[in-house]
Amino acid sequence: MLAAFCPLVLSLQLSTQRPPYASAIHAVPVVSLERLPTIELAVGDAGTTVREAAWVGIDSSDRVYVVMPWPGAAMQVFDADGCPLRVLPRERWSDADLPHFPPYAESVDAESWPVPHTRRRWVATPQAIRLVAQSSGTVAEHTATSLGGDSLCLWSVAGDGSACVAVYARSRRQVVVLAADGSVRSRWDLPEHLTNRGMAHDGRRVALALQENIVVADETASVRFRFPVERAMWSWCSEGSDDWQVHLARDGKELWLRRGCTATTIERFRMP
Repeated sequence: MLAAFCPLVLSLQLSTQRPPYASAIHAVPVVSLERLPTIELAVGDAGTTVREAAWVGIDSSDRVYVVMPWPGAAMQVFDADGCPLRVLPRERWSDADLPHFPPYAESVDAESWPVPHTRRRWVATPQAIRLVAQSSGTVAEHTATSLGGDSLCLWSVAGDGSACVAVYARSRRQVVVLAADGSVRSRWDLPEHLTNRGMAHDGRRVALALQENIVVADETASVRFRFPVERAMWSWCSEGSDDWQVHLARDGKELWLRRGCTATTIERFRMP
C-alpha cells in the first residue's frame, strides 16, 4: 500500500514561529488500515466482558494485564488473542516477570516493566527512570532534570528492551528513547496535541495519537503516514472522548487501540 507514494518526511521539531500543528498533520500521507477482529477481554469470575477496569497494561510480548475495580480483585493475564492465561492474587503481583504499577510498585507513584529475556526492569517515577538488574541493582539512571525536563513518564518498553519516555518541561515536551543498556538512543520534541499516554513504540517505529489521527513515525521523528480514527468507530464510548491508548503489536505488524487507559476492548488494525 505504501509503495504508491514516497513518504513525506515531516519533522516533529517545534518552534515558536510555526503554523498550528493540526495543519501540518493534514500534509502527511493518509493510509487506510485493514480492520482485524476486535478483542473483547472476558474478565471476572464468570468470564464476562467488562468495558472498564481499574488498570490495564500490555507488555512487549502483547500479553494483556487487567485488574478489575472491585475490592480484592486479582490480576488477570491474557495472551495476544485475548485468551486467558492465568489469574494472579495480589500476593503474587510482586513477581519479577510481571509489570508493577501504582500502588503495587516500589513506591506509590512508580511504574516498572520487565526487560524481555533479561533479569532487568525499567522503573520510572515522575522524577527519574532507572534500569535495574535483579542481582546488581541500578545499571543506569536518568532524572527528569538530566533529560531537560521537570517530570517524566514511561510509555512503553519494546521487545528489544528499549524504553520510550515522555519528558515534560514548562515550555516543551520531548520523546526520549532509551536503549536496552540505558543510554539515550534518540530524542525529539513532542507535538502539542498528543493525547494523554497516546503513544507506543516497537523499537523501530513510534505511534502517536494526535487529535483524530494515529501518526506513525520512525525513531528520528520522520513522520511516514497517518491513519484517521473516526469517533463513530467507538460506539460504546462517551461523546468527545479521545484519550487513545496505542500499542504496536506482533512485532509492529498490528496497531492496537483502546479508548481510555482502563478500557478492555482492543480495536486491531493491520499495519503496512
